[in-house]
Amino acid sequence: MIELFVLDEDLKFCKKLINNISEKNKNVRVSFITDNIKDILTMPNIDILIANFSYRKEIEKYEIATSNIIYVSDEDNIKIGTLTAIYKYNIDLIRKKINSISNKISDTQLENLIYDEIRFLDFNFSHIGTSCISESIKLLCKTDKNYNDQNLEKDIYPLVGKKFNISSATVKGNINYATTKMLDECDKSRLCKYLGYNLSNRPGAKTIMCAVVKNLKSQE
Repeated sequence: MIELFVLDEDLKFCKKLINNISEKNKNVRVSFITDNIKDILTMPNIDILIANFSYRKEIEKYEIATSNIIYVSDEDNIKIGTLTAIYKYNIDLIRKKINSISNKISDTQLENLIYDEIRFLDFNFSHIGTSCISESIKLLCKTDKNYNDQNLEKDIYPLVGKKFNISSATVKGNINYATTKMLDECDKSRLCKYLGYNLSNRPGAKTIMCAVVKNLKSQE
């Protein structure tokens, strides 16, 4: 969940913003509203801060625990230097900006979770195939379809190849190599527990990636 903080004294605006976000931004939560910047100085988990442009100098003076600041203004077309404020009652534009930032934050959070999972499984991060596996898992997590039904070579590897500027065949080869090395070097008992069954046969890359996706989704 993306934690959103609001720094503005206009309660009418804050209420309208909260109602709109609650209705349309399911992965964003308005966690705190204040008109005093000192109230948020000690807040540790500010993913996004919406602040009235009038607080700009105070924000620059203090160290706020986020670089994702959306400035809003009581007037339209307010700009100083490289800073631009959105007219505060243009809620749709504010929400689009929130979406843009929250998508980037969500991607980073997902990438960190995937990193933890594949590190736990003893994948070697010096192999390019491990990076390809991470990207494949991210795509499987984000698909609207059942991740188990995805055809890796048709649905996933071309997208991974496009990101790393390599062919789908190279993606597959790199992933298979990284998986083979992991299976040779990993803690077998830990892998069995992670997959939920004894290893009578060596699991393939898709089996392992889908197990990671399943584990991540169980944490949601």
